[in-house]
Amino acid sequence: MVSRMDPYEIMEPISGGAFGAAILVNHKLEKKRYVLKKIRLARKTERCRKSAHQEMDLIARIKHLYIVEFKEAWVDKGFYVCIVTGYCQGGDIAALMKKSNGDFCLNILVANIRKYLHSKFVLHRDLKCFNIFLTKDHDVCLGDFGLAKTQKAGDLTSSFQIYNFCCTGCCIYEMAAHRPAFKAFDMDGLISKISCPSIGALPPCYSPSLF
Repeated sequence: MVSRMDPYEIMEPISGGAFGAAILVNHKLEKKRYVLKKIRLARKTERCRKSAHQEMDLIARIKHLYIVEFKEAWVDKGFYVCIVTGYCQGGDIAALMKKSNGDFCLNILVANIRKYLHSKFVLHRDLKCFNIFLTKDHDVCLGDFGLAKTQKAGDLTSSFQIYNFCCTGCCIYEMAAHRPAFKAFDMDGLISKISCPSIGALPPCYSPSLF
């Protein structure tokens, strides 16, 4: 019996958790590496299963230079949603910031991603430096659309726009300052800080009027 996994060779696990697993695979014919995300459906709530299918459908229809490449997706025997995307060899921005003290010139690219998603009525809902990846050539790619949702054109609200702008701003601040814009010990504390924002100063290499 032919399997959708037949063209791929499993290389190594990348991450895992309650959602399922992310696995590095190699396409045998193309000789190219991809990431296989397996989202567990068994023993999950209807809401979780619906979310997994939404992620599969959404990422299949968005194509942009700065969004992780979509290869293919399928449902494996009703137990897993399988999504194959491009492999970003450079890791994520958050990890890179820990290794480097240098400045980042990615702000305009992150803003371009936000603008594209907004044009497609997509709310990412998990836009952070951990989900912004780099290719081996250090091109930026946004990934992980597990929490994303699509808004209808008539449903766009000011809160939709504010959320997109706010998350983009937090990422840009973190890339500039090498620290999160808001940090707290728990969710209540985080909400409190966001509601009454007091953001720390940027490093002296930036103009005080930037923020």
